Parts: sequence; C-alpha cells; structure tokens
Amino acid sequence: QERGCWALGGLTGYVDNQEIIAAAEGIGAIIFAMATHPAAVGVQGQGCAALCSIGFHAQNCARIGVEGGIQAVVAAVTGHRHDSLVQAAGCAALATLSLHNEENVGLMARGGRW
Repeated sequence: QERGCWALGGLTGYVDNQEIIAAAEGIGAIIFAMATHPAAVGVQGQGCAALCSIGFHAQNCARIGVEGGIQAVVAAVTGHRHDSLVQAAGCAALATLSLHNEENVGLMARGGRW
C-alpha cells in the first residue's frame, strides 16, 4: 500500500497523469489504503503526499474532498503526531486542498466531516 501511494504520487508530475489517476479511481484507492492501514506510518505519509500532488489539479481537489480525502489526511496528522514526515506531507496536502477549493476549507474546519 505504501509503495502504491508512492507510485501514484510520483506519477503526478504531468497534469495528464493527474487526470488519468483520478479517472482510474486512484484517489479512492489512496484514501482506501489510508483508511485500512491507519497505524502504518509509511502509508499515511505517502498517502498524504500523493493526495497533495494529485490535488494540484482543480477538479481532483474537489473530488478528494468529496471522497473523504481531507478526513483521511486529518486522521493521518492527528494519528501520527510525532512523525515529522506525516506532519509535513499532511500539512502540505491540507494547504494544497484549501487553495484550490473553498468547500474543502469548510471540511477542514470540521475535521473532514460533511
């Protein structure tokens, strides 16, 4: 799961890849990996980093919020308070997701809950 999140995040250097990942349900796969492996620091860190990278595409940013990505990032950051890599990736993801979508800001204020 960790390597899968890493690979998806690494492919986002091109906007076309960001769209392809979203169309192939990659966003949901990352969120699912994070939800099913909450204690795995590597999955949480790579998942946050991947969501951050994919979130640079405006449509993906909204989709990440709708699919529960913000809640996953908030859970990762609060669940791994002493891991600097999860904290850095999580904060970067939240910053990116808030810049590109106003509704995500409200989700963040509610801990990712609708």
